[in-house]
Amino acid sequence: MIIKYKSFFTSIILLIASGFGFSSCTTVITSETRAFNLKYGKVIVKELTGAKCHTYIVNHTASHIIETNNYLIMQDTVQNWLYNTELKSYLESLEKPLDRIIISHGHIHHWAALEMFPDVPVYANSETIKEIHEWGGQMLKELRKRKGDDVIPYKKVIVPQNVIKPSEERIDGVLFRFIVPSQGFLSGIQYGNRVLFTELPEQKAIIHHHLAYIGLHFPPPPISARIEMLKQLKAENYNWVMAGHGIPLGSEFFDKAVAYYETAQKLIEESPDVKTAREKLIKAYPDYWGGLLDLLLPLHF
Repeated sequence: MIIKYKSFFTSIILLIASGFGFSSCTTVITSETRAFNLKYGKVIVKELTGAKCHTYIVNHTASHIIETNNYLIMQDTVQNWLYNTELKSYLESLEKPLDRIIISHGHIHHWAALEMFPDVPVYANSETIKEIHEWGGQMLKELRKRKGDDVIPYKKVIVPQNVIKPSEERIDGVLFRFIVPSQGFLSGIQYGNRVLFTELPEQKAIIHHHLAYIGLHFPPPPISARIEMLKQLKAENYNWVMAGHGIPLGSEFFDKAVAYYETAQKLIEESPDVKTAREKLIKAYPDYWGGLLDLLLPLHF
């Protein structure tokens, strides 16, 4: 079944983007001798051999910055103007040029703010470029209508001009491996399904999307396929795992994600309807944000 953009797709994208039920948190991150005060989001920094990973998280959405010796490579923006202003300030505090922005997939909360990063080359896979080109104007119009011009003041749809194919590229001494999984992970969604995984194989780190998240309920089908891929990735012995939403973790990410999906699958199979499944999942994981459950659980019934 293909679910068209203006129904399910619009709802799921805008719900994630709005951070329904989320309270912004203030945190201070210290990196070496540099301190940076954050008003809206939080940053988690992981130092790896030859590179440093910075994850800026706000309203459950993450932007990842890979810091090399001389440059910054960012994967995805966040959505609202205010949050991107804070993200830009954090980037500037690192005192290195932003070499490029990589867009992981076509969901608008990851690319809407590209207008705020003029003159920075933007990269994406061919499917994402096509989706933004064909549907970006409609996505942005609906997002501005929902959120308001003060929150979403962007007037331009910035279509990535640089195509990323499954490949390897060494950037400032750091090896990047770009992976486009053969299967999509959002069954029934027409757009934003062909995601890009970015791997740092020498640092044993990876950025993935739509596979699993820590800290929010995300149980779309096919759950069994997600469990299988998580087990395959666990065998790669990653030191650091970053996702498009939720918090990054070390190798324990995979066990936590598999445990969540095994629990979710069992509870969904035992439940006669969406309401029951929702109640059981929230009881099992009370600290997880549940804003997507009403949209995702009906796909199982």
